[in-house]
Amino acid sequence: MLVKQRGFSILEVMIAVTILASLGLGIYKLQFEALLSSQQLIIKQTMLQSSTTLIQQMLANLNYASSDNDSMQVGFESSVCQGNSCYQEYSYNDHMNEPSVNCQLIACNQAQQAAWLLYQWKFQLPQLANLSQEHIVAIVCRDNSLLKPTLTNPNCNGLGGLVVKIAWLLRGNSQETNLFGETNNLIVEVPQR
Repeated sequence: MLVKQRGFSILEVMIAVTILASLGLGIYKLQFEALLSSQQLIIKQTMLQSSTTLIQQMLANLNYASSDNDSMQVGFESSVCQGNSCYQEYSYNDHMNEPSVNCQLIACNQAQQAAWLLYQWKFQLPQLANLSQEHIVAIVCRDNSLLKPTLTNPNCNGLGGLVVKIAWLLRGNSQETNLFGETNNLIVEVPQR
């Protein structure tokens, strides 16, 4: 006499558990990618706000310590900066060390004011983005090609107006790199006045 089985066999239970685990893993992956996208968007917005603030400070101090109308040009163009903008940088390492003059405490000339603003801006960027110093770089340079900056090369050609370029890597995570590319970047042109 055969006894009718009630319930599920162990094989059926294992198949159901495997299907549920696969679905759960897929949902986790989608949520993880959505979280990474949200973090990336927040960092990009933060970098844009920081760049805009720097540009506003540059333009607000446009004629700082100018002695005549000829020195009242964008970026403190004057003899103090040898005919170049006091804000123009040539490498990511420019203005990484604290200047000898603290312009919050004493009056500064054009070049000192620019160096102080750039140092303060670069010092705050990693903290704003919650990134380590080696995962974010920034520069204010002349560039009319607007090539994307990388962590090792700002891609500034030295021509045209001033631009702010920032490149960063979220946390060095390989999944983030696969999702967003090797370098995340931002380029903001400084308006001419």
